[in-house]
Amino acid sequence: MIEWWASKTGVIIFIVILTGILLVLVGVENTSFKKEELVRNANNIALLIDSIGTKQGVTVYTIEGTGTFILALKPSSVILSRDGVPAERFVLSTIKNADVLSLSEGDVLVIEKKLDGVYVSKQ
Repeated sequence: MIEWWASKTGVIIFIVILTGILLVLVGVENTSFKKEELVRNANNIALLIDSIGTKQGVTVYTIEGTGTFILALKPSSVILSRDGVPAERFVLSTIKNADVLSLSEGDVLVIEKKLDGVYVSKQ
């Protein structure tokens, strides 16, 4: 009888440990996905600024992802952050309106090239 209880207790302990490990792995994967989403948005914004910096025109970019993003524009870089985690990308074009914008999912950025430089604004 004791052997039976011991084997059942061992199986329950194994299942609890395995469940804990799986939950930790799911949490790590979710954190990694959010960071990748942040980096992808920062890359896309920087690439659009550089691509429009070579010609006159206007383009728009729709923010993807959940949560609130903070976009800090500097003359030579774009810093996109969420929950205190930054992703900085440098641009070759000169951003004329250094500003800080608060963005949410679905917000639209307007990137416009004028004679004196590139302007980024929230629509």
